[in-house]
Amino acid sequence: MAKLAFLKAYRGLVSAGSKTTTLRRWKRPMVRAGQIVNSAGIGRLEIASVDRIEWANLTEGDARDDGFASLAELDRAVRRIYPRIDGDGRSWFKIRFRVFEAERSVKPNRAEPPKARPKRRATRAGHRRVAVLGTMSLREKAKLATAVRQQPMFGVL
Repeated sequence: MAKLAFLKAYRGLVSAGSKTTTLRRWKRPMVRAGQIVNSAGIGRLEIASVDRIEWANLTEGDARDDGFASLAELDRAVRRIYPRIDGDGRSWFKIRFRVFEAERSVKPNRAEPPKARPKRRATRAGHRRVAVLGTMSLREKAKLATAVRQQPMFGVL
């Protein structure tokens, strides 16, 4: 099944139905009308239409359909996502979609970030479990790997 990804900042707008279109910069259309696609954090979407457009022809209504208050706000957001758009050989596509009602009712709309996991305590004297390796520096990870290699396997030296 095809996928259509959205930045986390826009997933809530899509789920709520405030964002019914999205603009993409592709060489050719990557989805087609009538297709069902998966979208991470949202669920399944049905593609209603895929139209090649000219950026200069966008209107304030297009910006509202895309979840923005104004065309200027849409322009700023898109230029952050696509910083180098001149001469890249790609075209703009406006994709109109709808979220399946069953998906909308199942997916919670998170207003706050998930809570951090608590760190684990030491299990035995001298042994520690590391809860989050992502927060360790490379030096700390190297020391941990060395310490693990020096531990006896299955109680045998």
